Amino acid sequence: MFLAVSVATVVAGADRSIGRWLTRLQVVRPCGQPHNADMASDARFYCPDLTGPVVALPPEEAHHACAVLRLRPGDEIMLFDGAGTEGRGRLAAVARGETTVEVRQTVRVPFEPRIRLTLAVAMPRTHRQRVLFEKCTELGVFAIQPLICERSVAKPGPDSVAKWLRTAIEAAKQSRRAWIPRIESPRVFTDAVGAAGAYELAVLLTPFPDVVPLGRLLCDRPACGTMMAWIGPEGGFTDAEADRVVRAGALPARVGPGILRVETAAVVTAGLVAALADVR
Repeated sequence: MFLAVSVATVVAGADRSIGRWLTRLQVVRPCGQPHNADMASDARFYCPDLTGPVVALPPEEAHHACAVLRLRPGDEIMLFDGAGTEGRGRLAAVARGETTVEVRQTVRVPFEPRIRLTLAVAMPRTHRQRVLFEKCTELGVFAIQPLICERSVAKPGPDSVAKWLRTAIEAAKQSRRAWIPRIESPRVFTDAVGAAGAYELAVLLTPFPDVVPLGRLLCDRPACGTMMAWIGPEGGFTDAEADRVVRAGALPARVGPGILRVETAAVVTAGLVAALADVR
């Protein structure tokens, strides 16, 4: 039961302007009170398969629905599969073992922005990786290819992709995006470099001031639909690695003065691509 605030008692004898402010305090929700139907309908859950009439939420999403939000059978929720499908559903069963949802309606959401950006990036140190995947998801990066380079300081482990995906899912839920970046398994630089020629535009990000700004490259290519940006580790690509990327078809470019951290360069690139694509 909600606890009503007696405005008359609180503001008796107080200044009239303070009284007007206090009248906005209508109710206080006791700790642990279940969410109401309106709050449940705003809840957003990731489910990789929305093709059936009834689907089961992944364990992490089921825990969030059951233990955190305390939703109940019959509550309406939003669903998304991370690949452009969103839908509305009604909780059929809510339990720690399995939480199922009746899918009531689905729609396809076009990918945004118009440039499908793939980041070929050497991972920064572990505590900075979350920033990279979180912000790049919010900005609409299409895919992320982690690289293992000669100067790499972070060596991805067997559970790294799962952790990165979880970060991307949470970021997509918060930013209400229907798409999650496709997160590839880490690849050694020499195995990945050949992919540069498969994109309409490939760029090698470098701090050198004598190369063309990335924004200018994008403005000169208004019809560009796919792009790969190569971002080296903390110590940068070796000369041999940079030369191989360029010979594979990438153009050297810069995103600003100075030397940026790996995750900063990734976020700035994603933001620049999203902003310029949005105004064309």
